[in-house]
Amino acid sequence: MKYLLINLILITCSICASLAQSSREPILQCNFDDGLCDGWVNEEEEVYRWIVKTGPAKPFVGPRLDYTRQSRLGGYLYFDDGALSGKAIIRTPPMDLRKPGKHCMRFVYFSRGTSPGEVRIYHGNRGEFGRQISVFFKAGPLSKNNTHWIYEDISVPKFYSEQSFEKSYFRIQALKGRGDDNVVAIDDFSVTPGPCPKFRLPRTATTAPPSVVESALPGSNEGLPGQEPETFLTNEEVAARNTALELANIERNKKLEEMNAMLNLRQTGSNISYSGLSEAEAERRFQGEMKRLQEIEEQKKREEAERIAREKMEIEAAKRKQEEAEAARLKMQEEERLAKEAIAKEAEKRRKEKEEAERLKREEAERKAKEALERQVNAERRRKKLLEKQKKERDEKARKIREMQEKMRQERLDKQKEEEAARKLEMDKRRERLEQEARVKADREQKRKELLEQKKREEEERQRKLREQELDRQKERQGRNKPHTQGNVQQKGQRQRKMQQQNPKANDPDYEKCGKGYSHKNTQICCNGGIRKRYNEFTSCCGRRNYNPKRKICCGAKVYSLDDTMACCGSQTYNSETQGCCEQNVFTLAESECVEGSIRPI
Repeated sequence: MKYLLINLILITCSICASLAQSSREPILQCNFDDGLCDGWVNEEEEVYRWIVKTGPAKPFVGPRLDYTRQSRLGGYLYFDDGALSGKAIIRTPPMDLRKPGKHCMRFVYFSRGTSPGEVRIYHGNRGEFGRQISVFFKAGPLSKNNTHWIYEDISVPKFYSEQSFEKSYFRIQALKGRGDDNVVAIDDFSVTPGPCPKFRLPRTATTAPPSVVESALPGSNEGLPGQEPETFLTNEEVAARNTALELANIERNKKLEEMNAMLNLRQTGSNISYSGLSEAEAERRFQGEMKRLQEIEEQKKREEAERIAREKMEIEAAKRKQEEAEAARLKMQEEERLAKEAIAKEAEKRRKEKEEAERLKREEAERKAKEALERQVNAERRRKKLLEKQKKERDEKARKIREMQEKMRQERLDKQKEEEAARKLEMDKRRERLEQEARVKADREQKRKELLEQKKREEEERQRKLREQELDRQKERQGRNKPHTQGNVQQKGQRQRKMQQQNPKANDPDYEKCGKGYSHKNTQICCNGGIRKRYNEFTSCCGRRNYNPKRKICCGAKVYSLDDTMACCGSQTYNSETQGCCEQNVFTLAESECVEGSIRPI
């Protein structure tokens, strides 16, 4: 009996605790329908921000509806920085967490995309060694469709009893990957004193009520007429729905605890000690205990029947409420349709006005363009006239410059002719002087040659006499030894024939002696003892080189390309129109002159 009372007390305390949990008011609650609640701030250290958004965030990614009102008019906390990767942190308002025990944090979140990143919640107070305390962490694309909200309830412990939790807060961090199809969102955030209930809401993320969720499960097509249902609930209806869910949670916990008590009671009854009692007394006591257990079981059956009836009534009430919500939704859809028609008419009116304004703007732009074109044509005409005038002025100026240059050139040519005449006169005088010296030298040479010729004749006479004497002696020897003389003549003829055989060009009239060899008169030329190729009949020698006088010029054993104004000055060339030659030195006619074999500046 003592154990039975203890179990009944435990059941009663558990029910009371559950009722107390359901009656506690949240110390922080925000559904973001009216924007950011008071005290919610983005941390300035981060570049990106959490924002409050209404309606669909992205057409094919989501979320399409908020969680609180299940409508496009409801708001939720949203993070998206475009195609770049980034991080955003928002901080809750300070709250008083000094009450002993845990606190229950509830919220729903949406995470979908190719690389949505992670959602992490930190406790505002630092842990040991200043480390951040993480109370929640989830990563990856967890939402299955564009209405799939994920429910979470977390019992947050009090980490340090000696630390002040009077102004504690939570930091919500979102880290999103690279890409334009990644979305992270949070809605219905609340913190309540005490731990979360043992029975938690199902984590089948959705924005529809339970009946709609059941009809939308795989294998069921009820409630899905081609698109996802969209139900609009007020804040009072949402609060009533949450209260109903908490009551269902309490009832389930109560049932579990009663079942545990019944099992304990049966175990207690089976372990009762009957020592010291008579058999009849023990049988009577055992029958009494079994009777009480049967009464308790009957009471439980009655309570279960009452609970089932109550649940049926609640289901019928929920159905009526759903029908009312459906009627309200249809009415709101009709109102939205009428509003859309009015907006469409207004948009059509604005479109026509915009088209008219654009037409007037185009006409004005065409008029301005025509005026600009006319101005451009006039400017082009003026520019052409100016260019023609400038061209005439340039031509006149160029003509004057050419005339002046021609005049200067003629003056230079006259001056050059005068200098050439003076130079020619000087050369004639010099030539006469040289000729005179040459004549004197020739006379001397003639006298020397005559003297040499006389000596040569005397020598030849002496040699002739010696040859005659030698011939006389040879005749005497021939008379004594005639066969020996014939052998000498034969040897001499053999030697001459051998020399002719060794060098056949010596007796060829087409070849002539050139140094140590022989050159062909038609195909080769002898240049200073060197045999060179004869290209044509005009090929001449320049030192030991051959050249064509019609194309090149030879100056001091050097060959240069021939020009109409080119002349030789010693071993170098000069332009006879702009340059002069003075004692084998080249000078510029415009800057210098040749006076008595020396170059002087003008």
